[in-house]
Amino acid sequence: MFKRSAFTYGRGVFANTADVLKNPKQDILFRSLNKELIEHNMIITTGAKAKFINSHFYKIVNKVNEYKKAAKGSEEQKKLILEAKNLLIGNNNDGLLKQELLNKVEILLTRWSKRMTENIESDRFLNVSRLEPRKYDAAPMCLVELKDLPLFNESDLPTYGNLYIWMTLEGLINGKADKIQKKILFKDLHDYLHTMNKTQQAEFFEKDLMKVREYLARRDFDASAEKNTSEIKSDEINEDIDAEEDNSFKFDSSLYTEANNELETEYNNFVHEMKKKASQKPKANIKDLGKVNVYVRPHLNIISNFEY
Repeated sequence: MFKRSAFTYGRGVFANTADVLKNPKQDILFRSLNKELIEHNMIITTGAKAKFINSHFYKIVNKVNEYKKAAKGSEEQKKLILEAKNLLIGNNNDGLLKQELLNKVEILLTRWSKRMTENIESDRFLNVSRLEPRKYDAAPMCLVELKDLPLFNESDLPTYGNLYIWMTLEGLINGKADKIQKKILFKDLHDYLHTMNKTQQAEFFEKDLMKVREYLARRDFDASAEKNTSEIKSDEINEDIDAEEDNSFKFDSSLYTEANNELETEYNNFVHEMKKKASQKPKANIKDLGKVNVYVRPHLNIISNFEY
């Protein structure tokens, strides 16, 4: 068993700062979490493992990006594909599954590429949300999801593993969020939308958001219908089927077009204000702080945004 400090601060097997995973347990853990995440879109795991995979997931993204850029059919590309497959746990018989998972990463790269910077080690391609502690040992638990997944699959059903953005959209749609909460929700929505171009963003508010409204309305309708059915006593059921009212679910999208437009306008105003504040913020430079006597104040930590 590892000490609590190992789990909490990422020591031992759960070290999340080393670039090269020399510990065999680290390597197995990394490859296993990679495969489960890419295959299922999300996993629930301990806080230590969530920190660990969040710090190292960029490696497989970078490797897939490299072999995507390499000349097709070249020896370099074959080598990079093999290296990328080695980042997923499994034996040689899992080659087809591994290739499917790498193809999935390659598709997501169209949006993940906009998250990449020169320092890819600091880029994050996962959403990590805290959950309540595990019951039997109170271990901190987290929900880890792939970022930038589409809201709906080819069958127009919600994509598995998009809980973070769905909760964000539900909070904006139900209208219960106050001014401060709305800023937080818009910030989360911007993290999802900023990798899209303007055409894709407009399509999101016009089509995808309407689909989300319909799905949430259907969910609430089904829950209400089930509750009402359970409350009706058997001797009070009307046997005259012809006299029954039509209680099937109906959704009129035209009723929510204006609400979607208002939400889009609010979001655009939020993004405009955010960019305006960022442009007005002075660039931090250690020279602007003047001389600091670190010998007198050794505890002083100078941070790039003037907070110390």
